[in-house]
Amino acid sequence: MRSAGSAREELTKAGLDRDIWQFPVVLLADVRSVGVQGDGRTHGHPVVLRPVTSEDAMTADWARVPYAVLERTSTRITNEVNSTGQSRISPAGWSPPKQPPRTRQSMLCRRSPH
Repeated sequence: MRSAGSAREELTKAGLDRDIWQFPVVLLADVRSVGVQGDGRTHGHPVVLRPVTSEDAMTADWARVPYAVLERTSTRITNEVNSTGQSRISPAGWSPPKQPPRTRQSMLCRRSPH
C-alpha cells in the first residue's frame, strides 16, 4: 500500500523521521464508516495511523506526533487512495494505544475488541 510511504514522507518533511521508528498504516477492511468530504457524505473503510517509537526494537511506545503532521498525513492518504478509484476509505485516523510500552508484536498486531 502506497499509504505507508506517504506517511513516512510526511514524517521526513516534518523532521521526525529519526524519532519515529515505525509508522504502520492499517486498513480496517472489515469495517465501514461514514466520512464527510465537501458537501457530501462518503462511505469507506477506515485507515488507522499507528506511529511508534523504540530504543531497542524489542519494546515500543506510541509516538507523540504533532497534530498538524497527523492532519497532513491523514488528508494525503485519504486523497491518494480515493483518487485511484479502486476503493474508498474514510478519513485516516490516529489510534494511540492506552497501554504502557509493550512488546512490538502486541502493539502492531493487536485487534480492537468489537
